[in-house]
Amino acid sequence: MAEIEYLQPKKTDGKSKGPMEEVYRSLMDLVHQEDDQGTYYKKSLALMIKPFPSPYACLYIQMASKVIEEYQHKGSTSPEFWAGAVRRFMQESLAQKRPALKMYNTRKDAEAAEAYSLALLAVPVYNRNGFAIGAVAIVVQVANKQQAEQQLAILESLVNFMSFAAGMTDHSQRASCSHQTLENLSRAGKYASSRELSFAITNNLRNRMGLDQVALGLVRHRKIKLISISGLDTIPKGSKEVARIQEAMIECLDMGHDCVYQLGKDQDESSISDYRLHRQWHKLSGNSCVVSIPLRLDDHIMGIMSFKRPPNQPFSQEEVTKIREMTEPYIGGFDLVDRANRPLKEHVQESVKSSLSSLKHLRSWKNKVVLLGMISFLTWFVFGTLPYRVFVPVTIEQSQKRHIAAPVESALLSANCLMGDRVAKGDILCVFDSEKLQLVRQELLAQLTIARLEEMQMEAEMDSMNTRLAQANRQYLESRLKTLNHRIAQTTVTAPFDGLIVRGDLRMSLGRTLPQGTPLYEIAKAANWQVSMHVSERNAADISENCSGVVAVNVRPEKLFDIQIKRMSSEAQMIKMKNVFKAEADLNINNPWMKAGMEGVAKLDVGQRPVWWITLHKVIDYFHLNLWL
Repeated sequence: MAEIEYLQPKKTDGKSKGPMEEVYRSLMDLVHQEDDQGTYYKKSLALMIKPFPSPYACLYIQMASKVIEEYQHKGSTSPEFWAGAVRRFMQESLAQKRPALKMYNTRKDAEAAEAYSLALLAVPVYNRNGFAIGAVAIVVQVANKQQAEQQLAILESLVNFMSFAAGMTDHSQRASCSHQTLENLSRAGKYASSRELSFAITNNLRNRMGLDQVALGLVRHRKIKLISISGLDTIPKGSKEVARIQEAMIECLDMGHDCVYQLGKDQDESSISDYRLHRQWHKLSGNSCVVSIPLRLDDHIMGIMSFKRPPNQPFSQEEVTKIREMTEPYIGGFDLVDRANRPLKEHVQESVKSSLSSLKHLRSWKNKVVLLGMISFLTWFVFGTLPYRVFVPVTIEQSQKRHIAAPVESALLSANCLMGDRVAKGDILCVFDSEKLQLVRQELLAQLTIARLEEMQMEAEMDSMNTRLAQANRQYLESRLKTLNHRIAQTTVTAPFDGLIVRGDLRMSLGRTLPQGTPLYEIAKAANWQVSMHVSERNAADISENCSGVVAVNVRPEKLFDIQIKRMSSEAQMIKMKNVFKAEADLNINNPWMKAGMEGVAKLDVGQRPVWWITLHKVIDYFHLNLWL
């Protein structure tokens, strides 16, 4: 190593207790000043390195919810010079869980035996439960390896005292318990079920404690549910020994304390407590020593642990206590694992049961009324029915329309009506020029007069053949005249019925000769409307012909009109980017504000449905379609 600058060591023989006593006293005083464990560890580092000629020291503590890191630096050397090597050495010591020492030579010209001048010291930090949670590492100047080992012993003493003192703070005790609880819960959370966790506990306990058999049962509503027996993959049904174990657990639950039944060297059955069910288990298992202990969580018995071993190996109180300390921290993990892995149905059932159990203890009449109301509501919600109504968008249309075209090829003389006008039957809509037709009519009238005279002359001459010819000519002329009169009458276009002109504007065509068949007007009956409904795919199966309901138009939403579906298409259409089925219904009203193309909403009654289905069917359909449930 290159030449470095460091603090000069204090000359001490290692026997003086004055400075060390001051450090211990300072660490103890710090306990009363700080109630936060993290702050205590940080401040303790500065106190512990006072007796050492150290240019750099660091501390690393891993607590339940945070990591504590601190370093102390003295001298002109940068702290980054030391940090890397010291941290790596500290991690090595923490991994080995024992104090560690490493020597460095900074004098190249010195002999090998006398070449050490710097040492790295590292000591693990333990919590109150004996788990290594961190380490303290320092750089010190030493003359030789023996002095480095003395410094390591001093550092170990200080770190152990610091760990002990940290456990005396109130907050540290809570944090320690919290850390232990979280650690146990995290271990329990690795298992997929409470049964898997229980088999791991019973088998591990049997191997570690040298027991013949270990059984674990959980308390459910003051009953014992036996979930695992060491050495067995499943619990055999109908076994006498299994029945005796479960009976012994029930006896322990009733007693509420440890139940031990065993015979010592100088004991007989009459000299020990009379645990009748444990005595039966004891005899059935060949006079084995049997014990059952309750496992508590927050003063409530959550489980029972029963175990046995040969008659010549009776249990001591210390062994029973140790077994309880090993297993009781895991009892809370069973409920956690069950809750995390149970299906949705069981979650809902437990929520309902807990709500009902909390309500049944109500005393006041108000609470009873509330409870009765809730029960009535739930009963109605599950078993009651309501009319199910479907809301669909609608468009108002004319049900009957008449298209009127130009009856003759002639010039348009007048147009009396426009689009939007209401007309009565026989009202003149427009008039075409009939002058040419009138001239032709006068000509036909003259020819008809001549034909009649000729017919009369032939009749007078008694000429039957010429009479019939003259008669046929007269009938022909009369037929032409009748047709011409009809065409002349058509030049005046009239309304075929009472209605509304929905299309037609001839003002720009006045004086023009319009070809025969040119569209003139489109008339709809005034009191005969049609409701066109756009039914979504979701509701298409519920709606059919003769389904009744009411419709409200946007311009008059306060007015409701009764409708009944007359027809419904069997093929979907794309309307406004939605796949819908078109349904139609008649709307017989005669209101002046009703216009074609108006929109609104129809409410259709499709029958009675359960209340729960009306409320939840959309959510249920979503799960069916998206999650395939």
